[in-house]
Amino acid sequence: MDEFMMGLIYLEGINLLLSAALLWVFAQNYRVLKTTPGMGLVLFSAVLFIQNLIGVYLHYTTGEFYAKMLATHAFGLEAVEMIALAVLTYSAWKD
Repeated sequence: MDEFMMGLIYLEGINLLLSAALLWVFAQNYRVLKTTPGMGLVLFSAVLFIQNLIGVYLHYTTGEFYAKMLATHAFGLEAVEMIALAVLTYSAWKD
């Protein structure tokens, strides 16, 4: 596996942890507030968690089949997702 694939797997792992933190925060808020938008945030973060879990698994098991150009593009997209999740997690956790 090359450095972009390992970096991609690490970024997806970080995104997995951030989406798990969001899921926990949104679930705690929903338990207290019981609002429809709160349920939507719980479902959104659960789907995002599942997507990142599948991504880590697939990239780890099929990493050697990725073209280097595809890995660099996927790395960039995961980096942008990580920044977005970090901002959202920070703002949600700040309360």
